[in-house]
Amino acid sequence: MSCEININYTTDINQLHKMAVVEASYYDGYFKGNAYSGEFNILALGGLFNGTYEVEGKTINVKFFKKPIFIPCKMIEVFLTSYIK
Repeated sequence: MSCEININYTTDINQLHKMAVVEASYYDGYFKGNAYSGEFNILALGGLFNGTYEVEGKTINVKFFKKPIFIPCKMIEVFLTSYIK
């Protein structure tokens, strides 16, 4: 099941990217790409989160191609916006 989330940010995008790379490593995951676009693959909450990200202006657009079916997109959005400032 796929979904798309758009998150506004104010923090330095390079710092956000570094934080994401470190966090993904805790879950045997990875981010390929740079601070402005790429793909990710993360094992968390008993499932695989796989997708792409792209920065446009002050918005991060995240597309999930694979995620646990029991976790709604809105829950992921709330979780991510609590970390991305």
